[in-house]
This record gives sequence, C-alpha cells and structure tokens, in this order.
Amino acid sequence: PPWWYSWWAYCIYGFIILLIIRQYRRYLLNRAKLQTQVEIERMEKEKVEELDHMRSQFFANISHEFRTPLTLILGPLNIIIGKSTNEEQKGELSLVRRNAQRLQVLINQLLSLSRLESVQMKLKACPENLVRLTHVLVESFHSLAEDRKISLNFECEVEEFIVYIDALNYEQIINNLLS
Repeated sequence: PPWWYSWWAYCIYGFIILLIIRQYRRYLLNRAKLQTQVEIERMEKEKVEELDHMRSQFFANISHEFRTPLTLILGPLNIIIGKSTNEEQKGELSLVRRNAQRLQVLINQLLSLSRLESVQMKLKACPENLVRLTHVLVESFHSLAEDRKISLNFECEVEEFIVYIDALNYEQIINNLLS
C-alpha cells in the first residue's frame, strides 16, 4: 500500500487529530476563562461605581444636615451683630460669623464633591490682595492662639500685594496650616 495508507501514517493521522482536539479544547477553556475574567471585572467596576455613588449620597446628606443648623446660627448672629453697640463684642461676634461662614463654605464644598469627581477641578484664579486676605485669615485664629497661649502675629512690609490666586483654595491651605 502507499505510505499514506500504512499503519504508521494512521498513527500520525490519529496523533494530529488528537492535537487538534486538544488545541480546540484549550481554546475553549481559555475563552471561558477570559469571559469569566471580563465578567468579574465588570462586577467589580459596578461595585466601585455603586460605592462612589453611596459615598456621594452620604456626603450630600450629611452636608445638608450640617447646613441647616449653621444657617439657623448665622441668622440670629447677624441680627445680634447689627444690634450690638459694644465694639469689642462686635469684633468677637464678627470673628464668630467669619468662622461660621468658612464652615458654610466647607459644607458647600462637600455638597459639590460629586460634581468635582466627575469633572476635573479647575482653579478660579482672580486678582486678590494677598496681604489683606492672609491678615483676615490669621485674625480668625487669634482667639485659638490665645487659648493655647501662643503668640500669633502677621507682619508684612507692604500694604498691598496683588496676585492671581484661587482665594478659596488659598484660604483652605492657610486654615489647614494655622490650625
């Protein structure tokens, strides 16, 4: 018989068929493994998105809960400042109002957190008098410094120094440094 009909040719044919079956099985297993991995990654992504959404909801809820009492504090405080005739008392109440307004700004930042997560945060730089802004921020920490028996002074050689900065971010940085 010709060589392609011989017993060793049939052995080679069988071996090739077994190799093809083995490779096809390996292909199917790898495909199933990849599909499983894709499904796991999709589920993990959904969990992360759900956690982000829950976190944003938590920040929004807690911010609203803080905002209401703060607004109820600021209203009467403004009335008391308007009625006060004692200048020293007026100055201290103004300090309390500035700090309450700062807290209100922080709460508003928490409320906008979910919007900031979806979009890149952009600086809103505008010309500001850095000396005046820093002086006001340092003043708000004088009572805390006095309570801790710390001497807190802000001295500057110039009255005005205009720079382009994002005032809210600068204020946050200075408050974090001073506190």
